[in-house]
Amino acid sequence: MNILHYKPTMRLEEGGVVRAVLDLCAEMARAGHDVTLATSDATDVPEAWKRGETGCPLVVHVPGRRVPVGPGGTGPLGEAIARADVVHLHAVWQPTNLQAARACRRMGKPYVVSIHGMLDEWTIAQKHLKKRVFLAMGGGAYLAHAAVVHATAEAELAQARRWLGGAPGEVVPLIVDLGSFRALPGPGPARARFPGIRGTCRGCCSSAACIRRRASIGCCGRAGSCGSAASRSSC
Repeated sequence: MNILHYKPTMRLEEGGVVRAVLDLCAEMARAGHDVTLATSDATDVPEAWKRGETGCPLVVHVPGRRVPVGPGGTGPLGEAIARADVVHLHAVWQPTNLQAARACRRMGKPYVVSIHGMLDEWTIAQKHLKKRVFLAMGGGAYLAHAAVVHATAEAELAQARRWLGGAPGEVVPLIVDLGSFRALPGPGPARARFPGIRGTCRGCCSSAACIRRRASIGCCGRAGSCGSAASRSSC
């Protein structure tokens, strides 16, 4: 199957959506599909993909961030949509996704929308008016005409349904590629970059209580270390 993923920017500093797109593309290609990733910013796309190595997803550069699809479906993204059997669009509040979805509908190409938690009740409540306007001016049609809306948990899909306009929803947990975590570097790089860390952290840094109290007790920072008895008892 020829699968096209579209994500305007691929910078890991943006958060989990970029990581999810990379992992999905990699695993779909590994499963034998012809995978294309269309993006305007390939900063954190693996170099092997950019070089077009065998077995890797194909990377298509989309020159226009604001107008990625030219008139009549022209341009690299329009051409990639025309070649695809299915198009996978990521996120909700991305204006260029609306253009890509319209091009899919014109060409009769089914598209999947991964909502990535962006239709949860709490998320919708943030900048609520702006999001309602977006949905009224094309975002609602973008969701309603999707072949499938993808969520990663039943609770996520349940909260999103009121905004889907009748589009079918499916729950599929995200693929997680743990390959980059098989050989961990140890504490050296962190201590070199953050010299204020002293002692040996015995696990409390990962606890919610420790995180909440760092500012007041200096846990793993200026006023002490997790290796000290005082810090451990405070955490």
